[in-house]
Amino acid sequence: MNGETVVALVDSLIHSGLPEAAQLAKSLGTTFKVGPANPYWTTYDFPLANSPLARGGFRLSKDGQKALLYLETDNSSLVSGDLDLAAWGPVVGISPNPRIPPEGADAYIYLVDGVRVSVQYTHQSKKLLGVSLEWGTTA
Repeated sequence: MNGETVVALVDSLIHSGLPEAAQLAKSLGTTFKVGPANPYWTTYDFPLANSPLARGGFRLSKDGQKALLYLETDNSSLVSGDLDLAAWGPVVGISPNPRIPPEGADAYIYLVDGVRVSVQYTHQSKKLLGVSLEWGTTA
């Protein structure tokens, strides 16, 4: 999977509306494993095969109005220049996290059709660490 494929996958998830677990698992071609019990969220973990996106997690609020999907890499060879995110519009925020080893990380935040998308790279080498999507948030 190259940068274009990652962007196309994320873009398809953005435009599919607030996801449900079964539909999302099918879209990702994986099986969800129910995570720990939580009074506010139903949580799932899952592996991803044959992809720089190695694993992920999904949370759906008990009221069905909010969702969070995160996709993580496993030592990705993709760097920021491999992902053409121009169609998502301008970066609306940057969230630095100097505590992520070995060099810290920065998440670039986009608002795309009501979905908050964060793309996280290592600070210096700009290697892709992961992507998260949030539905039902205001910013």
